[in-house]
Amino acid sequence: MLKKAILLIVLLNGLSPIWGQKYELKSIIFEGNNEISTSRLKGVTLSKESPMWFLQFLNSFSGLGAEAIYFDSSKILFDLAALEEYYRNYGYFEARFSYRYELDTSNFNANLIYTIIEGERSRFRSTFFYGLEGIPDQTYASLIQDYFNASNDWYNQATLEQNINNTINILLNSGYLNARFDSTIIFRDTSANSADLNIYISKGNRITVDTVIINKKGEGASLVNEELLRKITGIEQGSYYNQEEVKRSQIRLFRTGLFNSVIIIPEQNEVSANNVNLNLDGNIGYMHELSPEIIVNNQQSAFNIGLGANFIKKNFFGEARKLTLSTSFGIQDIFNVDFDNLIKRFSFRDTTLLGYVDARATIEQPFLFGKPIFGTWENYATIRKQKDYNITYYGSKITFEFELPKYTFVNFLSTYYNIEQTKEVYRTNNDSLASKLVSTIGVDLGKSTT
Repeated sequence: MLKKAILLIVLLNGLSPIWGQKYELKSIIFEGNNEISTSRLKGVTLSKESPMWFLQFLNSFSGLGAEAIYFDSSKILFDLAALEEYYRNYGYFEARFSYRYELDTSNFNANLIYTIIEGERSRFRSTFFYGLEGIPDQTYASLIQDYFNASNDWYNQATLEQNINNTINILLNSGYLNARFDSTIIFRDTSANSADLNIYISKGNRITVDTVIINKKGEGASLVNEELLRKITGIEQGSYYNQEEVKRSQIRLFRTGLFNSVIIIPEQNEVSANNVNLNLDGNIGYMHELSPEIIVNNQQSAFNIGLGANFIKKNFFGEARKLTLSTSFGIQDIFNVDFDNLIKRFSFRDTTLLGYVDARATIEQPFLFGKPIFGTWENYATIRKQKDYNITYYGSKITFEFELPKYTFVNFLSTYYNIEQTKEVYRTNNDSLASKLVSTIGVDLGKSTT
C-alpha cells in the first residue's frame, strides 16, 4: 500500500508541470467528415484555433489582431454536443463522435482531433398534421405543398423550420389569427434512412374582421376623413382576417404621405370570439410642406449652382391625393457669367448665360377605381441652354401601379403612358430646328420584397 502511494505521488509530481502549463491550440482536426467540410465544422465548435503569430504580435502592443487561444479540455463536451446536433440537423441521425488531443510539451502547443463516423443520411418521407381539423380544403392544399415538394429530399432542419413558418403564415392569411406551432415529433427509420414527421399545430377559431377602428392624432388629423382611411386599407367588414393584407394596408396608408407613423393592430372582439377589430393608430402630419433647396454640382466640367423649391399639398380635394409642385434652375459656369450686362445682352445667341430651368406638377392617388391601384399623373417642362444648342421639352406621363400576390415570381406591375414634345435648336448649324413628338407606352415587371 505504501509503495502504491509513493508511486502515485511520483506520477502526480511528473504530471504537474503539464497540467499547470497553458498549451496554445494550434489546430482543430476533423477525421472522417466526408460530407461536411472542415471549415463548416470549425464554425460549429466552441473550441477555436489560435490565430497566426502575426495577429498575436499586433495584439501585443495594439488593439488590432487577436490574442492567443489556449487548449481547454472543458470545452470538448460542448464541442461534441454541437457537432452531434449539427449533423442531426442535416439528417445524419446515426453519426458518432470521438476525440483525442496531442500535447507538445517542448513548444507548449496542442492539437485537438475529432473523429467522425457520419453514417447514412436520411430523407424526408411522410408528414402528418394534427390540429388542422375543419380547415378549408384549399387552405390545406396550400400548406401541404411545401412538404409534398420536400418529400424524398435530404432531411434538413432549416427546410423543416421554413416549411412550418410557411404553414403558420398560410393559416394567419386564411383567418386563423391565433394559429401557433406546437411541436414536431420526428420518427427516424434508420433501416430505410428516412424521417417521418408528426407536426402539431394549434389553429384556434377562424376569425372575421368586424370593423377598422381609426385612432388618428397629429396636426392634420381633423382634415382626414375616417371613411377614407378605411377605404384605403381595402379591408372589408366580414372578411376573414389576413395578416398579409394587414401589412399591405399599412404600406398603402404610408404611401399616401399623410402619416408620420401608422400601424394596424388586431384586437379580439369582446362580444364574439370569432370576430376581431383592427385598430388603425396613425400620426397625421401637416397637410402642406415647402422644401427649398440649393443645387451645386460640376456637370459639363464646370461649377454650377442653382436653386429649387418643392411644395406638397396632401389630401388634395380629398381621396388622399397628393399634389406636388416643384421647380428648379441652375446656372452653368457661374464664375464666367457677366451679371452687369446680363439683362441687356440676354438672347438666344448669348452664350454667357448657360443652364436650365425645370418645372413639374404631379398628382398621386393611392386608391383608384375603388381598387388598390396607385396612380400618378406628372406634367413637366424643361429648358436647357448650352453653348451649341437649346433644348425645350415638355410632356405628360400617367402611371398605374398594380398590387399582385406577394408569393409569386412577379409581384410588381406598373404600366405607363408618356407623351413628350421636344424642340432642339442648333446654333452651329444655322439655327436649325428639330422638333419631334414622342409617345410611349410601357410596362414594368419585377419582384418587390416589401
